[in-house]
Amino acid sequence: MSPISSSSLLSLRKFSWSSLCQFIENIDGPNLEVAENLEKLLGDVKELMGDDEVMEVVEDATIFVLKLFMNESAMLMKHAMNLKKLFGPISFQQSSRLFEVCAL
Repeated sequence: MSPISSSSLLSLRKFSWSSLCQFIENIDGPNLEVAENLEKLLGDVKELMGDDEVMEVVEDATIFVLKLFMNESAMLMKHAMNLKKLFGPISFQQSSRLFEVCAL
């Protein structure tokens, strides 16, 4: 199974939730771990945004979070500020959880 490189992901013409899921499905063989992590990230973002938020907005926010932490080795203040702009008040624990899921 080949690893998913960030350059491969960023080369997608339309970087949306559906194109990301389709890309994951087309990788050599099933990549259950990656799919599970994406679903976990989607769930965490949905929890932060609230159950009444439109799913398309939640998916776009999930892509934003994924891009934010792509190729990052640690969560920095700039990341926390971007998350605060997107979600409003967000705890360090919530920010760290998003980072950890993206880093897996």
